[in-house]
Amino acid sequence: ALIENDAHDVAKSLVFGRAKGQEREREPVSIRLIRRNGQVVPWNEAKIEVAVRKSFLSLHLDSTPAVEVARAATDRLNGAGQAFLNIEDVQDAVQEEMMRQGHFKVAEAYILYRAHRSRVREDEGIVDSSETLQESMIVVTEANGENTFWDGIDLKLRIEFAMIGLDLNLSAEEIDDELRRSLYPEMTRSDLQKTIILNAK
Repeated sequence: ALIENDAHDVAKSLVFGRAKGQEREREPVSIRLIRRNGQVVPWNEAKIEVAVRKSFLSLHLDSTPAVEVARAATDRLNGAGQAFLNIEDVQDAVQEEMMRQGHFKVAEAYILYRAHRSRVREDEGIVDSSETLQESMIVVTEANGENTFWDGIDLKLRIEFAMIGLDLNLSAEEIDDELRRSLYPEMTRSDLQKTIILNAK
């Protein structure tokens, strides 16, 4: 009705006002992304949008829908309540969102690209161990404030060294599990080292 009465400016302001209202309603994103090297980084929706745009452009299609795909995937993952997500989980969500919005050819191109990258990593000897990371590693806060994953190798080596010549009823794995009870997510690197040394004694 507003447009019919030549009230274009008013209609435009209402549309923009609604869009801004929708943006304000979005939940703040608390997810952190686990890179393949184990580094934990803040969520970046813009990077997802860029990756999706590349899939559209590879088929010579308008990449505008990438904005909504990235937004919807972000909102869905954020709503799931997980604090940490690995790369594969994010790519799965993006892929599902493409198909949900009807971009089937783009989703197919995205799937093929992921398969190609996976083969390249395998050829280069880089295996995606994100599942193992989540199960056995803990997030550690470095001195500079950056979060990384601790793989526990130094603890395993200490245990194996300490067990030399000893006849114990516990295996190295059982000792490792017991010592890990003293560890907690996002402990500082210095606290981690102190805890390992004290417990290893």
